Amino acid sequence: MTKTLTPEGAIKQAGLGWDGSAWHKLVMLWGYSDRYAESASNLSMPAGISNVNCTAVPAGEVWKVSGATIVVISATCSEFRPAFDAGGVTIPISNVLAPVSGQLYPFVFDATLKAGDFMLGRFYGMTLNDDAYVIVFGYKMKVAE
Repeated sequence: MTKTLTPEGAIKQAGLGWDGSAWHKLVMLWGYSDRYAESASNLSMPAGISNVNCTAVPAGEVWKVSGATIVVISATCSEFRPAFDAGGVTIPISNVLAPVSGQLYPFVFDATLKAGDFMLGRFYGMTLNDDAYVIVFGYKMKVAE
């Protein structure tokens, strides 16, 4: 006995898509492929304003970043901001004024990064050789090319 699917059943039950002549199994456009967790640091920051950059998203992937933790070991840091770089434009997520040295500052957000984008922490008022840490997490998705 052959089961005939309605168009609605083909889409919802079998995950098929119509190409104009036949139903085919759809490729996964968005979906989990791996977790993303990274720790970036600079243990000898320059004085003034500086960034700690994370890894750039490779071609063929999209990363959903859902949070970050930032720590600074400095008596002079006046502010820091978790942010992401989208095609050369830095987009801040939040900021902390007068951070306490050694304190963990968690941030929860939702950022979608494409190939070439990366997370970063921007630090202000640093003294030479201060320490800064940026920890980010979320998940990776493969994208059909």
